[in-house]
This record gives sequence, C-alpha cells and structure tokens, in this order.
Amino acid sequence: MSHHPKGKAETARQIALNMMRSNIYAELIAQFTGLILKKAQKLQKVFIQKSKMPKSSNPKRSPTLWV
Repeated sequence: MSHHPKGKAETARQIALNMMRSNIYAELIAQFTGLILKKAQKLQKVFIQKSKMPKSSNPKRSPTLWV
C-alpha cells in the first residue's frame, strides 16, 4: 500500500484554511488536522495577512462586449 504524504499535507492545509475562514483558533486547527501548532499558527498569520489585502479592482479580464 502506498502513502501520499504530500497529498495528506495538502489536504490538512486545505482543511485548516477552511477552518480559519470560520474563525477557528490555531490550537484547534492543529488538534483536528494533525498539523504542528507552529505550522498552523504560521498558516493563520499568512491567511490573516492575505485576507486584509485589498482586492484587485480587476482580477480577471472582463469579456469584450460587441455592440
């Protein structure tokens, strides 16, 4: 049986990000995802910084309208 540590780590990271969106503390995130507390705290810092960044006024090109 093969194990996929990268896949498990990415899954834990995605679960942690979803939990952060619900304002769950890093300690609980670490407990439920198996992430090391320091890693959960670091991820939370990055998440908070990114969530405070202003959104781009035009992240995607708008479709061209033909008149």
